[in-house]
Amino acid sequence: MKIKDKRGVQLAISTIILLVIGLIVLIGIVSILVMGWDDFSTAIKAAFGDDLSKAKRNCIVACAAGNAETYCAEVTVGTTKHANCNVAAINPKDCDDLTCPAG
Repeated sequence: MKIKDKRGVQLAISTIILLVIGLIVLIGIVSILVMGWDDFSTAIKAAFGDDLSKAKRNCIVACAAGNAETYCAEVTVGTTKHANCNVAAINPKDCDDLTCPAG
């Protein structure tokens, strides 16, 4: 038995896609109302990786790899420039194996 009219199937797929998009938007709106905009934006930045989390990750990887050149290079987080990864705000992990030259 052949189905001659397939418009119903296309309508169902597009309806499912629209329902999923609507559900995501609804969850976002409820999250903003419950948590507040500041907490919501912080959570989104953490989920997608903001500059600070990327800088921390790069410093930890450089420390683990023993890459002194990358570890001691200037680190920029947003508009703030730090001398290197030894700053506690960027790298909470102590990296005693690598020493950076003073200055």
